[in-house]
This record gives sequence, structure tokens and C-alpha cells, in this order.
Amino acid sequence: MQQTMENTLPVGQWVLYRAPTQQHRDIQEEYHLVGQPGRVKSCGDKGIVFVVYHCNGQWHRFAEYTGIATKREDLLTIPAPVWASEQEAITL
Repeated sequence: MQQTMENTLPVGQWVLYRAPTQQHRDIQEEYHLVGQPGRVKSCGDKGIVFVVYHCNGQWHRFAEYTGIATKREDLLTIPAPVWASEQEAITL
């Protein structure tokens, strides 16, 4: 399940999409990680990661949804959000 190629992320890893401009990154870091959360579906070539950002609130089924091509450099790895962990515990 875990991929080992350079600049890849493990499938299922929680990530946060950050705006691609430095100005927005500085603002987001100052205000503690404002961005769009998602989960890694797969890693492609040339630093592209396919991320599921919306899955109708069913994060435990993220692999069944379409991943959006996102530049690896625009992603920050994060721990699973508390709300997602609670939701998965309820649906299992």
C-alpha cells in the first residue's frame, strides 16, 4: 500500500491543498493551515498526486471517488482530521 518513489505519498494519506502562490502560502501558514483537505488516491508521474477532495462525507470510501491531479509541491501532509476519524468509527 505504501509507495516508495521520490516525492510520492502513501495511498490514503491525508493532505492539505495549499494555494500555489507564495503570498497565499505565507498567509495560510500564519493562520494555521487554511486549505482544502483530501486523501491521496494515487501518485502519478512528474510530481502529480491524485487526491480525493470531496467524497460526500464518506472518507472511508475515498478510493471509490475520482482523484484530482494536484502538484505535489502544493500539498502538505496532515494527520487525519478528528471529524474524519469520528465519522469512520461511526460507519464501520
